[in-house]
Amino acid sequence: MKFAAAFLIAALLALSVYRVATGRFTLSRDAPLVSPAPTVVTTKPTRKVLVVVLDGLRADAVELVPSLRDRREHGAVASLEADLPTISAAQYTSLLTGATPQTSGRRGNDALTPVKLDSVPDLVRRAGGRTAVFSDGVDWWWLLFPDAFDAREASLQFQPALELARGGYDFVVVHLCAFDDAGHALGAAHPSYRVGAALQVEWKLAALRAAWGDAGPVLVTSDHGHRDSGGHGGGEPEVTGTFALLDGPGVANDGRAKGRVIDVAPTLAALMGLPAPSGSEGRTLTGLLELGDDERRRIEAADVARIGPLLEQAERRRLGLEAGQDVSRALRGGSALAVLLLVSALVRSQRRAAATGFVAGLGALVLGCAAYFVFIGAVSPSSARGFALLVQYTALIGLIVGVLALLPVMRLREGRSHALLAAAAGSSVLTVWMYTAFGIAAPRVSITSAWAIALPSLAWAGWAGVLAVLLLGT
Repeated sequence: MKFAAAFLIAALLALSVYRVATGRFTLSRDAPLVSPAPTVVTTKPTRKVLVVVLDGLRADAVELVPSLRDRREHGAVASLEADLPTISAAQYTSLLTGATPQTSGRRGNDALTPVKLDSVPDLVRRAGGRTAVFSDGVDWWWLLFPDAFDAREASLQFQPALELARGGYDFVVVHLCAFDDAGHALGAAHPSYRVGAALQVEWKLAALRAAWGDAGPVLVTSDHGHRDSGGHGGGEPEVTGTFALLDGPGVANDGRAKGRVIDVAPTLAALMGLPAPSGSEGRTLTGLLELGDDERRRIEAADVARIGPLLEQAERRRLGLEAGQDVSRALRGGSALAVLLLVSALVRSQRRAAATGFVAGLGALVLGCAAYFVFIGAVSPSSARGFALLVQYTALIGLIVGVLALLPVMRLREGRSHALLAAAAGSSVLTVWMYTAFGIAAPRVSITSAWAIALPSLAWAGWAGVLAVLLLGT
């Protein structure tokens, strides 16, 4: 029986470790919730546009960069809200397609595959223009949009970005990661973020503008913010709050607007005289643009005509997928219940030992949750500077509380194996629910709250820590 107990706990531990390791992959879906026909483009771009994405710069930190502070006072400004999850690749997709992460299916940074929706650079190329992208941190832009850019560069050296800016391209994206790197390393309240990153970005923006010259308007934006202590992914205001600063031809110098990150794509398209991407759920921020009354009404009417059917299609698709998930949840719930019943049958002959183990397991669960809230904080993927750190912290908490839970069990003289099984069952209450609700690796259709992003991996990580100690106890 001792071998059987050890085997069962080892199997549960292996499952838990697998779930922790693959938890981030389950955020994304291969197919979007909508499938509109590609936008028909009949005219060439009327303007060239430079887009600068300052990764990780929160809206209230714009004043840290002098040139941005000046543009905010003398150019067009939009306050934007990012849809969950506030994870970089998800927001890159929203910036260029106008689709929410919920709709696009791109909701994580792992295992990136091409986005199956129209993007602004797609429209530019379809209109006969040329496009380019530069990043000093990642190659994700062309993993997400492999056919959208004529030129692409990833380099820690900044010279390639300047060459692209001078290269006569119609649409250029320059992605700078100084703020995000500092936020992950030390937090948004640290001097490395507020001074070091700001100085680095300031000289790069100056060099970019000199290289770009008067080729066309410039839009500076961000994908997400950072907490003071570092970290993003959840729904904290300092994380979801971003911005867009515009200046140049076609921009209303005193323009002001409030919107969402998904509004950037149709606004860029309108600035270039192009229709919005066909999958864009965002609205054109017409208040930022120099438009005649007739043109403004035409664009706003086109937004309404496009968005309504998209939202209806996305909702129908979501409901259909979630109905299928309900069936899977019922089947998984039945299997979870069967496991618990099996454990109950194994410990019937050792009731006192079982009760001790069960109480110890529940105690570990309660103590683990309490320790999480004390040492980490609210359940959110923003609770640590990096998601991997968040999982590691939680697993460590699980190990510690597992040791404490094991102490009363190890005092048992008889039926220790049974008691360990009972302890496993007792501390698996939350994990069984997570398994039933979300599955082992099934992508979730809806991600509308931070706990839906964070809790599955966190629950499995803490559970793995408890199981590891229980296995040693056998």
